[in-house]
Amino acid sequence: MPFVNPNWHSVDLATTTPLPLVVSNSRTLTNTSVPFVTLVVDGIIATVGDIILVKNQVDTSQNGPYIVTQIYNGGSQPFILQRTYIENYNVQMVFVIRTGDTLACNIWKHDESVTGLITLGVTLLVYIKLINVNADDILPTTTKGDLIVHNGTTNVRFPVGTDGQFIVANSAAGNGINWASPGMLGLTLQDAYDASVNPEIVLTAVPGALTIRDNATPIGANLLEVQNNAGGTTFFSVDTAGTTVNGKLTVTGLIDPTGLTMVEQASNPGTVAPGNGTIWVRNDVPNVPVFTNDAGTNFDLIPTTNTANEGCQVNRNGLQTITTSVVATVQYNFESSDPQNNFDSVTNFVYTAPVTGFYSATATVNWDSNTTSDRLLLLTKNIGTTNDGVARSDLPNNLLSGTATNPQVIVCDFFPMTSGETLGVQVFQQSGSNRNIGNQGILANQFCVAFLGS
Repeated sequence: MPFVNPNWHSVDLATTTPLPLVVSNSRTLTNTSVPFVTLVVDGIIATVGDIILVKNQVDTSQNGPYIVTQIYNGGSQPFILQRTYIENYNVQMVFVIRTGDTLACNIWKHDESVTGLITLGVTLLVYIKLINVNADDILPTTTKGDLIVHNGTTNVRFPVGTDGQFIVANSAAGNGINWASPGMLGLTLQDAYDASVNPEIVLTAVPGALTIRDNATPIGANLLEVQNNAGGTTFFSVDTAGTTVNGKLTVTGLIDPTGLTMVEQASNPGTVAPGNGTIWVRNDVPNVPVFTNDAGTNFDLIPTTNTANEGCQVNRNGLQTITTSVVATVQYNFESSDPQNNFDSVTNFVYTAPVTGFYSATATVNWDSNTTSDRLLLLTKNIGTTNDGVARSDLPNNLLSGTATNPQVIVCDFFPMTSGETLGVQVFQQSGSNRNIGNQGILANQFCVAFLGS
């Protein structure tokens, strides 16, 4: 039975992928595979006389409706497709696909990029799906039928029957909309369309309360509430009455009507997390927000350390031998001040930045008496890994010449550091023999770091 609208056309199949190798002369598509292949379209073997909507060619000028005029016979005969609807082809044409594993009952039309007069074999033809009508789409779930929307993969039904499922304007609620059993206020979404079955999302009769719940009664006014059958409740509230339920995020008039308060986890000490992937408030002093990751590690969202005490003053106690032509880390082994224990004076002899921000550093070393070669002093971040140079001081050989005793080298600078980065001091000399640093006592061989701010 033909369509009443002359621009609607029924085709047997539609492609889902480009055809096997073909050559086109604007009127036909001929298979050129070696060897020739059987034409399979959307899981169906095509036969002579089938009308096929070709819509997936790389060269989109080859797209369009074709009729199969020849099929592969297992020998030297390739399949051939010949264009159809040549005389009256136009941009308004719509194609209904009859069969196929995935596209049966689909309706396709030209993309908006296809406009004006179409010349088959020249015009670039692009198609888009207008609607998908599968067998289950036309089966209503109510006695009066459904409104159906298809998003490409999933069918969504809006029931319009009289057996408890409806979408109507509720005159009793002014301008409200009901989707549930009659008599509910506001907008209600319920599993199985039954008020006694959970879960449900309800705009309740309590002023301003939006509740996501499992068959429970909302608490108080102006709440966003999540409940479950076990009785546990998590909610966000602007209710001035306020309670201390765990998980409540509330603006409470008892404290500050304009402030935001997150109630501390009363059952958890500062070192114990309530659960992975949560933000919570410690109940020890100070009460700070904490994030717990999936590994169960806690991170204070507000630093609790006193940044005024970030830094160190360390010294070299005793001589340290520096091999010629080798960059060496100065082993500051005496801590005059290290309030946050950020300097390692035993193993690596580096300062670890506790917070991200700007730091200043000053280093001094005192060499033994020798006038051969320069003396270099370096501030270096991440010694042993990226070895990022920060600052350098060089006491050249011509200045050493004539020096009687123990030349001193000083380097200082300020620079950014990321939390976890390290900072150390390195020296270098090329005198041809080993030299010593650490002369003239600990005050002449010193390393100071200070946190300047973020």
